Formats: sequence, structure tokens, C-alpha cells
Amino acid sequence: MRIFVFVLLAACTQDAGSGDDMGSGSGSGSDSGSASCATDSPCPPGETSCLIPQANGLVNSCQCITTGDPWWACSNCPFSETSDPVTCATAGIGCNITTWEHDCFCTCTASGYWDCMKGTVGSVCPTAP
Repeated sequence: MRIFVFVLLAACTQDAGSGDDMGSGSGSGSDSGSASCATDSPCPPGETSCLIPQANGLVNSCQCITTGDPWWACSNCPFSETSDPVTCATAGIGCNITTWEHDCFCTCTASGYWDCMKGTVGSVCPTAP
């Protein structure tokens, strides 16, 4: 358990650099994050976002939601909410989109497209053609 926490903490404190990730680098606060963004912990004062590299090659991009008690909304899909089909390369890999009001639970299909299930009413999630 201690090794996992150390690896997670190290991943959260690294500079994630520039990239095509959702929402990073905008607004104030840190975009390298802290260990709290990987948990259900409230957002620390002044921290608005963080990036957590994952073993499957995706990056979990977390934004602090300040509606009510501050909490982390994290998404690791390489796309935002959309109704358009989105291509993918690794069949079987999964990702999730979480915003302050919507969720999508997605899997890369053998046909090379993300296929997502809506987690909430009003979610806009891609489906495989």
C-alpha cells in the first residue's frame, strides 16, 4: 500500500507538460496536482486542476468543482462530451468523463470507435457507428 501511495503521489506532483488534455493549463492554481485530487478529498485552497498519468497511457485530468463543497471531477477520455463518433486505437481500454453534472462511461471497441454509456440524463456521449 505504501508503494502505491508513493507512486501515486510522485505521478501527481510531476509536471505533466503541454498536451492535448482537457482543461489543463487554464485558470489559476496548479495543473500538476497533489495526491488529494486522486481521492475523494476536497480540493485544497488555491488548487484548481491536476493531471494524473495512468498506466494505460491515458491522463486523468481533474478540475476542482466549487459548486457546494469543493470536489474533484476527473476525466481520462482523450475527448470531451460529444455526440460525434470518436476513433480509438486500443480495443478494450476504458475511460470516463465526469463533469459537474454529466458522466460518460466509455470503452474502445474492436471496430476502432469509443462506445459510451450515459451516466446521467442529459449526458452527451459518443457511440460507435
